[in-house]
Amino acid sequence: MSADFNTNVLILGKTGAGKSTLLNYLYGQNMVIGKAGSPETLKGFHKQQPFTYRGLAITVYDSWGLEADKTEEWRGLLREELERVDALSVRDWFHTVIYCLDAKASRLDDFEKREIIEKLLEGGVRLIFALTKWDLCSVAEKEAAIDLVTKNYPSLDYVPICSISKKLRNGTVTKPQGREDLFCAMCLNLRTNLVAKTHRLAREKLNEALEKAQNKVLEYYDEETGPLGVFTYYDDELLDKMQKKALKVYPKKSSEVAAYLNDNYAEINALCSQVIASYTGKTIDIEEFQNIIAGEIFQTGIEAWDNTWAEDFATIITTFLSGGLFQFAKKSLYKDKLKAGLKKISERLQQRLQEWIDDEDKTENRLKTLYLQYLKD
Repeated sequence: MSADFNTNVLILGKTGAGKSTLLNYLYGQNMVIGKAGSPETLKGFHKQQPFTYRGLAITVYDSWGLEADKTEEWRGLLREELERVDALSVRDWFHTVIYCLDAKASRLDDFEKREIIEKLLEGGVRLIFALTKWDLCSVAEKEAAIDLVTKNYPSLDYVPICSISKKLRNGTVTKPQGREDLFCAMCLNLRTNLVAKTHRLAREKLNEALEKAQNKVLEYYDEETGPLGVFTYYDDELLDKMQKKALKVYPKKSSEVAAYLNDNYAEINALCSQVIASYTGKTIDIEEFQNIIAGEIFQTGIEAWDNTWAEDFATIITTFLSGGLFQFAKKSLYKDKLKAGLKKISERLQQRLQEWIDDEDKTENRLKTLYLQYLKD
């Protein structure tokens, strides 16, 4: 990994939820989030000055105030930001998203749930809830805060946080707490977040690639059958040309998606290893853990998905192009059959990718369990 590789942390939450104090507690930085500038200049997402923490380069992003009267503007800004980030490489994504929730208030407004949290989840972004001001909460308030998160978002992590030392009315002095627990949650959430996003984008990229492949084959069909005339003569020579064209175009497009998966996993492995080392002080070799769990299955999985579908390809395309048609027929009839066959091939490719993703998700769950034990030892 190059020295300029950053881990990107997006911190969200309503005004007064304790975002700045949390960041200062986590990283020892004198950061002020969402305080300076006019309402207009505060709109959108803001990249803070990168800094180094325990040898790890970190970039914090914060956002315009999350208030109910800004719902419409927030919706558009969030959509634009998620689309922008999706188009970038792994190193430019939001690696960790922390949602600061005032535990003493113990409430999430409808607009927070609907327009912020749920929209992020729909975009493949997982959150960690930081339950701030934990030291000021009564037992009942703590239970209410945990109940709020676990009932609404049972699959998401939460960490109680006390960011600064305070002297309470009864004379008790609270101590900051929760940093190591939050760092551990960030390490575990990081990989889950990035792998899930990679899988979602891989499916989208495959769909786009298959559409392009189909269009190229159909364009070639039009070229070979000529611009004039309603009818065409479909013989073995044309069938052979169509097979060769399809077998040239489809593997190229699917290989682009396989390369995307390989590149992303390499980046994710490197990033996770570095973040874990910086946040916990532990050295971990993600690839070694993968080999322990999956052996050669993980290493060859992407290549297997990319190659094995071709075994069925020639049979499929021959069947739908030659089965039951007259030798001399309407060009549109053959083209419709061609489209139907290409659709079958696309569906098969999509199915194979999903099968690989399902297997990989099982491996990731085992991997997460393994290095959770490692981090806590």
